Amino acid sequence: MFGGSSRFLLLFNAVALLAIAGGVAFGIAASGPPARILEQEAAIIAVGLVYATAAVWIRSIPWGGILIVRLFLVFVNVALVVAALGLAGPWLQDGFPPLAVAAFAALLLYWDSGYGAGQIGYVLLIAAAGLGLLWVEAIGTLMVPVSSVIVWTLVLLGLVLFAYVTRHVVDRNLVTQAGRQGSLLAAVSDLGEGLVITEDGRFVTGNEAYITLTGYTADELAALPSLIDLAPADQRAGLTDQLAKRLGGGGDDVPVHYESALVAKDGRRIQIETSIRPLTAEGPRRLLAVVRDVTDRHRSQEAERESETRFRTLFEQSQAGMAFADLNGRLTSTNEAFRQLVGYTEQELSGVSVLELTHPEDVIASEDALRRVLAGETPGYRIDNRYIRKDGQSVWVDVAARLVRDADGNAVYVQTVAVDIRDRMRAEVLQSARFAVTQALVTSPGWDKAAPHVLEGLCRALDWELGEYWEVDTAREAMHFAVSWKRPGRDTSAYEATASQFTYRRGEGLAGRVWEESRAVSLTELGKDPSPRSAAALAVGLHGLVGFPVRSGRRVVGMISLATWAPRELDDGLLGVMNDIGSQIGEFVERKRAEIALQESEKRMRSVLDNVSDGLVTLDPAGVIDSINPAVSRLFGYDEKELVGQKVDALIATTHRGSFMN
Repeated sequence: MFGGSSRFLLLFNAVALLAIAGGVAFGIAASGPPARILEQEAAIIAVGLVYATAAVWIRSIPWGGILIVRLFLVFVNVALVVAALGLAGPWLQDGFPPLAVAAFAALLLYWDSGYGAGQIGYVLLIAAAGLGLLWVEAIGTLMVPVSSVIVWTLVLLGLVLFAYVTRHVVDRNLVTQAGRQGSLLAAVSDLGEGLVITEDGRFVTGNEAYITLTGYTADELAALPSLIDLAPADQRAGLTDQLAKRLGGGGDDVPVHYESALVAKDGRRIQIETSIRPLTAEGPRRLLAVVRDVTDRHRSQEAERESETRFRTLFEQSQAGMAFADLNGRLTSTNEAFRQLVGYTEQELSGVSVLELTHPEDVIASEDALRRVLAGETPGYRIDNRYIRKDGQSVWVDVAARLVRDADGNAVYVQTVAVDIRDRMRAEVLQSARFAVTQALVTSPGWDKAAPHVLEGLCRALDWELGEYWEVDTAREAMHFAVSWKRPGRDTSAYEATASQFTYRRGEGLAGRVWEESRAVSLTELGKDPSPRSAAALAVGLHGLVGFPVRSGRRVVGMISLATWAPRELDDGLLGVMNDIGSQIGEFVERKRAEIALQESEKRMRSVLDNVSDGLVTLDPAGVIDSINPAVSRLFGYDEKELVGQKVDALIATTHRGSFMN
């Protein structure tokens, strides 16, 4: 198929030939021949036009390239020129040589195309024979000077030689250029870049890389109505629309680079990246496309997208809290489980430091662990710590963090996984509370000394801010404040000061309700409680108050109240532990009271025994002296130390020992 520039050259060639033919015809007509001659000339020109059409057709068919056929066409062409000029020669006179030279120059220049160096000789011989006939007529009949004939013959020879040399120089340059282009195409093919030239979407030519990519031969590609037919069916409409816009002048709206698929001859689906530029030098309908096989890259990107999708799904649907933080420890991304764990929204958490969420008592350990990871001392860490929720409550989490690096080993971000371990830690915390209370009771001589340690142990183990012990005064039928313990930190002194200002009867305030109901009571909405102490708690920022009864048997002997910054509901585990602790403390208090009462009773009894005049001796079942009163020492003259541990018969006369022992 001819390109746009080829058609232009053919049109230009045809116009040039018509211009020369028209000049010759005009010269003949202007010479003033009779009408009869003009009619004959017109007939010759008509035959020439029919012949020219037939010659073009003959040269386009396969056997039109045979040498004998082409020489016959040259012969006919020369004959027509000789007939036209010979017929009008008598009237042309001095104009005869120039017209002859112009006609034969056009004939030789046109018919030189397509002949080799050996074949052009036959054409020249035929032309020389025809021109010789004209020169004979010019010299013999028209009396044209021989010098004029020689001059115009040399002019014709010079034009032909000049055209021949020029043509072959151009051919050589074209061959050189074609060789360079072929070398460039081969080099591009070696790089794996496919090059293809299309016209109206149809294949014109392409390099080896493109042909190999498609699996078709060049002839098979040229036979396709459009290269768009190589695309999958679902992409053809879009590509057709792009091509129409590109060829219709709307290329600004069409991407220069785009990705699509190509179905090779063997059925393989190949992902390609295409870059298209117009070949304006070849015509407005021609396009140059650079085609790259990006199947591997496409698969890699698809795999990466699938991996990202799987990770995002796992990230969002994971039951464990997951978060990503920058190298400064500030959160950049969190999943739903993490947000529910701490009670904040995604927007509220963005840019927040992980340490800001950490319980104050756990910040130092978390900060040290994060520092060691960022310093490269360890790839990650795992610790149990507490986060402070938005509502103020603390939540125990198992935190596993690691530093993520890129392919070059550079630190990129910190990945954190936080698992809610409140249930596990609850059991440990409750056990720790039991142990703290038991240790305080065992190591203290009495409840007065043990009470502050018990409150401290409960607050630290159960994460409360302030603990108070209230005691029942049975004589006055009232409960009054005894002792408290406060965690260091925020100031709650205004609330603490009100404790000693109030006593409560059954049903009054938190203490009175615990006493009357003999069960734990939690105040989660202090604003609705009319008690003055509730108002004082709110004033210092305390929003959670709870009281647990201390029992001796079924009798309430006191109350432990705990306060914190956020409302806190009571769970069964905490209730069970506090019931046990309350009973343990109640029994301890009652036992210590009984011991004190017994000691007081023994003191009173000792005082009585020490002041009677009769001697009193206590013995064990074996007759060994346990104790004596001062009267015995006075009667027998022994010191108490001398008698304690001795047999009682030491105090009995020898003659009476047998009967005494019996």
